[in-house]
Amino acid sequence: MAWPGGGPGYDPAAWGYGQPPPAAPRSNLLGDVLVGVLTAVVVAALGAPLGWLWAALAPRIPIVRVDGGFTYADAEPEQVVAADGWFMLLGAGAGILFAVVAWMLLKRWRGPFIVIGLVLGSLGGAWLAWWAGRQVGLAEFERLRETATVGTQLLAPLGLRATDFAAAHPWTPKLTGVLAVQALAAAFVYTCCAGWSRFASLRGPDPEPTYPSYPAYQMPPATDDQFGPGRTGSSDTGTGTART
Repeated sequence: MAWPGGGPGYDPAAWGYGQPPPAAPRSNLLGDVLVGVLTAVVVAALGAPLGWLWAALAPRIPIVRVDGGFTYADAEPEQVVAADGWFMLLGAGAGILFAVVAWMLLKRWRGPFIVIGLVLGSLGGAWLAWWAGRQVGLAEFERLRETATVGTQLLAPLGLRATDFAAAHPWTPKLTGVLAVQALAAAFVYTCCAGWSRFASLRGPDPEPTYPSYPAYQMPPATDDQFGPGRTGSSDTGTGTART
C-alpha cells in the first residue's frame, strides 16, 4: 500500500482523513429541567431544619411589659443583631454546602438549570427557615403576652430586623436582606466550580480528539540498478571509471 498522500491504493477514508472527531454527548433538556426543579424542592425543604437550628443558636430579645404594650428590657439590645448574624452565617454555610454537593452528585446535569434550582430553592428555604425558627416558642409567648402584668419580662420570638427597630412591638418580624445570603453563596460557589472545571462540557471527560493513524513505512526492495555500497551505478564501469 502506498504512503498516504497519493498514488496507487490511496484511500483518504481508510487513513482517517475527513473523519470528524466524536461530538460531546448532548444534554437532555427535559432531564436538566426536571433535575433543576428537584434541586430547588430539596434545597427549599431543608430550610425547615435550618430554621430550627437558628432558633437553637440565636439569642432571644428580652422585653418588658409597660403601660400600653412592651418595650425592650435593654436600651440597645444586642440580640437583635445577633439573631440576624446567626441567620446570615447559617445561610452562607448552607449555600456553600448545597452548591458543593450539587456539583459533586449531579455531575451528569451540571449547567444553568442547577444554578437556577439552587438560587430559587435557597430563597424559598431561607423564607421557610425564618418561618420555622419564628414558630419555636411563639405559641407560648402569645399565651404569656395576654396575661403579662406591668413589669413582667418575656423573651420575644425570633425575627429578622437588623434595621428599623420597633420597640413597641419587638415580636413583629421584619424580613431583611439576610434572606438572600444563602442564594448568593450557592450561586457564587457553583459558578466558581464551573469556572475552574477542566472540562469544557462541565459534565466529565471531554471526547478525545482523533488523529489519522499511519502504518509503518516500508522501504522498497533493493534492485541491482540502485546506488549503494558495493554496487555500480548506471554511469560507472566495472572498474569504477565513468563511461564517455
